[in-house]
Amino acid sequence: MAAAKGEAAIARYETGLRCPGGSAPDAPIDLDRLMALSSGDGLSGLLDDLDAAGDLPAIWLFLDDPDRPLPRTLAAFSIARHLAERGRRVIVLDGDDQSAHLGGWADRDTGEGWIDMVRYGTSLSVSSLELSFDGAPVRLVPVGSYRPTRLSEGEAGELASKLDVYCDHLLICASAGESAALWAGLDAVAFACRGNDQLEDPDTRVLLKEIRLLDLPLRGLLTYERVAETLPSKASAAAARPRPDRPRQGSSGIFRIAAGVLGVAIAALAIWWFGLMSGGGDEPVVTDLEPTGDAVATPVSSGGDPVDGPTVDPGSEPVDDGAPSSAMSEPPPDETASDAGPDTGPADPFAAPVGEAGFCLHVYSCYTQAEAEAQITEMQGMGFAATIRIAVVDGHPWRRIYTGSFPTRAACLEARPELYERLGTDWAAPAAAADPQD
Repeated sequence: MAAAKGEAAIARYETGLRCPGGSAPDAPIDLDRLMALSSGDGLSGLLDDLDAAGDLPAIWLFLDDPDRPLPRTLAAFSIARHLAERGRRVIVLDGDDQSAHLGGWADRDTGEGWIDMVRYGTSLSVSSLELSFDGAPVRLVPVGSYRPTRLSEGEAGELASKLDVYCDHLLICASAGESAALWAGLDAVAFACRGNDQLEDPDTRVLLKEIRLLDLPLRGLLTYERVAETLPSKASAAAARPRPDRPRQGSSGIFRIAAGVLGVAIAALAIWWFGLMSGGGDEPVVTDLEPTGDAVATPVSSGGDPVDGPTVDPGSEPVDDGAPSSAMSEPPPDETASDAGPDTGPADPFAAPVGEAGFCLHVYSCYTQAEAEAQITEMQGMGFAATIRIAVVDGHPWRRIYTGSFPTRAACLEARPELYERLGTDWAAPAAAADPQD
C-alpha cells in the first residue's frame, strides 16, 4: 500500500489485476471471463488491514470513468471472491443505470433487477443470479427492466435495506458522476479504480474531484495493470462471426402466438379498467390466461396446472359492471366471514388455497412465466400455497404472485408481519380475490 503521488491523503492499493487496456466498453465479455480476470490475491492485504481494524465496510462503491466499466467490475469481483472465502455473504450490484454493462456481460440486460425489487416487489431470487465463487454465497443484481431508473434517494435507501437481509457486504459498481450520485446518500465507502500508467493523467484528478463533490468518503485508490490485449466491441465481433448457410424456412407460428398474447393482454386490461371504474376498494386478482393458440385458456395455479372452475374464453371474459357476477365477483372491502360459518380451513392461512376466504396478499411480480414459476417453487418449499396471475402494466403482462387466504382486508394487514418474517421480504399488498366458482 502506498499514497498516490500528488494525492498524499489517499491510500493506494495495488490490486494485482490485469485489465485489457484497449477494450471497448461494450466488449463481449461473459461471466466466465470476468471470473478469470478477477482472480488473484492482490486485494487480500486490503481486506486483512480492514478486518484487523474492525473496519470492513458494509457498502462498497467502486468508481471509474463511464467508458471504463471493466476495471471497477474486476475490482468488485476480486473483493467479492475474498469476502466469500472468509464466509461473508456478498451482493454485487450493477449501479450504473445509464449503460448497465455488468448486467449485459452477465446476459441479464433485460428482465428483473434491483429497480424491480424496489418498485414492483420482485424477490432477490428472480432479480439476480448466483456467482460461482467458493465459500459463502455471492449474487449479482443487474439494473432491471428499464433505465435510466431515476432512482430517488429514498428508494436507494429502501433497496439497501432490502438487500441487507441477504448479505453482509453490498458491492456497487458505478461510474463517477450521475450514476454514482444515485448512491451518494448511502453509508458507503468509495474506491476509485485507475491503471498504474494513469495516475498522473488529468482525468484521474477529475475523477477524484467528482467523488469528493458527491461527499463520498474516499477510502483508497485501487490500481491495476493495463495490458495490451484488446477485446472488440459486440458489433464488430458479431460482424466478424461466420454465418452458416441455412435453408429458407416457412412462415413461423410466432405471429399467431404474439397475436394470442396481445388478445390476452387486452382482455386483462379491459377487466382491470372496468373493475377500476366500478369503484372496487381493493385491487382485484386478474385471472391468468395462458395463450395456447386457438384453444380455450384456463386459470393457472402455482404449478401451472388448471384450477377447479369453469374455463374462460379470452374473447368473452366477463366484465364486472357493478352487478353480481357468477364468474367474477369481489367481496366488499369490509365484508367478514360471519355468515360463512366457522372457519374449517387450515390453521396456516398461507397454506390454504389462495384467496379462498375472499382476500389474499400480492407478494411478488415477475417479468416472465419462467421466473414466476421459479419463485412459486421456492415458496412451496417454504410451506406457502401460491398462485400466478397476469396483470398488464404499461402494456406488458406482469406475472403477479399471490399467497394466503383471509376473510377481510384487515386480516391481510394483520398477517403481513408473519409473512415478512417467514418469507424474508418486506413488501406485500392486500388484494380481493376473484371467485372462479359458479
